[in-house]
Amino acid sequence: MTPEDPMLPAEVAVPVVDGQGTTVAALAATVDDTTDEAHVATVAAHLGRAARAAGRTLGHA
Repeated sequence: MTPEDPMLPAEVAVPVVDGQGTTVAALAATVDDTTDEAHVATVAAHLGRAARAAGRTLGHA
């Protein structure tokens, strides 16, 4: 299998950034059809909101 293998699940991922602007993690979700751009955008938007909420909970060291 290679990353281009159509049998592998496709993922959408967004970074989780802490209060200092450091990327500390990523949130990802599997999408069935990457050609459905509206669905991919919706998934990315949901992940982005969750990532921003998670980033706000991280301390400012």
